[in-house]
Formats: sequence, structure tokens, C-alpha cells
Amino acid sequence: MRRRRSASPLITSALLSKGSLALHACDVVSGVDGWTLSAVVPNDLEPDWDMRLSVESPRRWPRARLVRSGDWRELVGDGHDLIVNVLYNKIIGRKLIEDSGRIINCHPGRLPEYRGVRPASWSLFNVRAAMR
Repeated sequence: MRRRRSASPLITSALLSKGSLALHACDVVSGVDGWTLSAVVPNDLEPDWDMRLSVESPRRWPRARLVRSGDWRELVGDGHDLIVNVLYNKIIGRKLIEDSGRIINCHPGRLPEYRGVRPASWSLFNVRAAMR
């Protein structure tokens, strides 16, 4: 695993997520002593009914790079010490995993049975199908 070393003791972090939960996660990451929020990757389609990470993050964390495309591939090569994934709607690829120091993956489904996107929907669908 390759880790970027710099003169700065800060732990560089990137967040992949959406909505108000993402904003809370950004608050947590940016509030930890010795950590810096260096990049924010919102889902490419953010819901209208929730706070938008793409709108709020430039205002609240102006030093963090906003990846407007929503594509995790734009983080490859940055060598972040920490990637935080909270309800991101894409599967993170091996290139980013290998390029990063650590990854925290907050996934709402039972793994590995409900890996991927929309695990809660598949879980409910399977329970309903089993009840027939």
C-alpha cells in the first residue's frame, strides 16, 4: 500500500457521500486535530429533498477540492491518508483502495450479501419475496 509522505503532519482525507449525513461526516473529519479535509466527492445525482454536498462544501470547507463529476477516479494519484465513504453510490475501485492509506466504508447493508448500491432496497425486496 502506497502512502504519501509530506512535510506536513496533517492526515489528508477525502469524503465520498451525499446529503446531510455527508455534511455531518465532513464536520467530523475536519474537526479532528491533525486531520484536514482535502477533497469532497458528492454523488453525481444528489437528491433535491436533502442538503446538497456540492452546494454546501465549497462554502463550509473552501480549501477542500470539490470533485463535481462525482467520480472517485479523480482521487487516484492524490495519495490521501484516509478515504471516508458514506452512502456513496458507486463501488470504489482497486486503484483508489491501493492509492490510499486507509478507507472507512459506512455501508447500510449486510456484507457481503448486500454489497453494492441500494442494499436496503434489495434487503426489503428479498424479505418480501420470502414472505410469498
